[in-house]
Amino acid sequence: MKIYLNVSCLNRPFDDQEQARIRLEAAAVGMILERVDEGRWLHVSSEMAQIEIDANPDPKRRARVHLLLPDAGNIVKLTPAVFARAAALEPLGFKPADALHVAAAEDAAADVLLSCDDRFLPGGPAACQALAGFYRKSYDLA
Repeated sequence: MKIYLNVSCLNRPFDDQEQARIRLEAAAVGMILERVDEGRWLHVSSEMAQIEIDANPDPKRRARVHLLLPDAGNIVKLTPAVFARAAALEPLGFKPADALHVAAAEDAAADVLLSCDDRFLPGGPAACQALAGFYRKSYDLA
């Protein structure tokens, strides 16, 4: 299983854990990363994730989140093809950075793309159709 965690997921273990939802999502991210460490799943990411993490003004948090990124060989480069795919997703309502995450996940042939961001998926059937491949594959994560 190849899993793409966007930056909202990678940040979740370091967010304020006062809310039950945040604690549950942080626990889920931890369980996913455990399976990655066990070699059961493969974590993929992108240069877009690195850019977003580098933009965090808190140096301690930035360093901690960077530690959750996969090895360099599993980081998708932002190639012209990835940018072109992202540009095709933006008219569907995806924000530019989120479109790049989707395009990078597709480029990596990820089975699952995960986000903790409620605003990640824009409304409307066209956006849902654009991610249909991820939804079809994500029903069985065991």
